[in-house]
Amino acid sequence: MLANAAAYFDKARKAGDEDAEVFAPLDQRLHTHEQIREALRQRRRLGKFADSARLAVATLRKGEVAETGLRSLSGMGGPLEEAEARLKEDMQRASQLDEQVLLQLMQLKNTSVDVVKVPWASLVQIQAEYFMAQQVAWAPLGEAFDDYGGLASVQIT
Repeated sequence: MLANAAAYFDKARKAGDEDAEVFAPLDQRLHTHEQIREALRQRRRLGKFADSARLAVATLRKGEVAETGLRSLSGMGGPLEEAEARLKEDMQRASQLDEQVLLQLMQLKNTSVDVVKVPWASLVQIQAEYFMAQQVAWAPLGEAFDDYGGLASVQIT
């Protein structure tokens, strides 16, 4: 009865160890990958905005859009200047996002070995502790066999 209770508490402790030492680093790594994927999606959207702004600038430079005669609300000169400012802003945001993604990917690259090695070592340690606890729990049974002749009494024919 006491051995069963000790085994239960030991099993619960091992489950907590697995969560903290094995699964938590892997969950954090997956969260980092999800952040990078979201940044790449945002970069794709910014790229589309920049393409649209680039097309607007090219169209305005060709002079295909007629002037409406209305003043710009942004305080800038005209539609061409506004389109160029929007293009510049979109390109800067895309560039900043590219830099951020590159830095995150470099960090992932630098920590890749440890992210696999550390949880694996923790899992091996937890398994070793478990099997040592099993050895202690089953030792009385082994002693009982030894008391009744052990393996020497087993006849193999």
